[in-house]
Amino acid sequence: MRMTTINWIQTAFYFFTILGIWLSWITFKANQRIKRAEWLQSLFEKFYEGSHYKQVRRWLDFEDLLIKELGNDAEHIINDGDHIKEEMLADYLNFFEFIASLEKLKQLSLKEIKLLFAYYLNRIKDIKLCTDYIEKGSYKNLSNLLKRV
Repeated sequence: MRMTTINWIQTAFYFFTILGIWLSWITFKANQRIKRAEWLQSLFEKFYEGSHYKQVRRWLDFEDLLIKELGNDAEHIINDGDHIKEEMLADYLNFFEFIASLEKLKQLSLKEIKLLFAYYLNRIKDIKLCTDYIEKGSYKNLSNLLKRV
């Protein structure tokens, strides 16, 4: 049985429609990966390249400096009246609370968070002053994230 011209046109139409859908899907996924990479880059730049969190990163890198500047425990930070230092630590932890919230909303994966921020999340976990402050400050999402990092 021979295909008529109409059948050939119909078959070609289906083929090119499926090909177009497939190419559109590939383009969409590629653009989605690019946008995600740009978004992750902006988080990276905000945290590592900006100066906003630099002092607190320095404190965490050198724990003895943290204790010297902020005191031995979270109560000292909260009650000593040094609001600038407390705000700096709170801003820093709020950044990670935001990251933890994005992970909870499935906007970031745990793998992505670990790739970008594992060192500082582990530093937060390892420093009692930070964990005390997290518990007193109701950083629930961050607290849950730290248990899984």
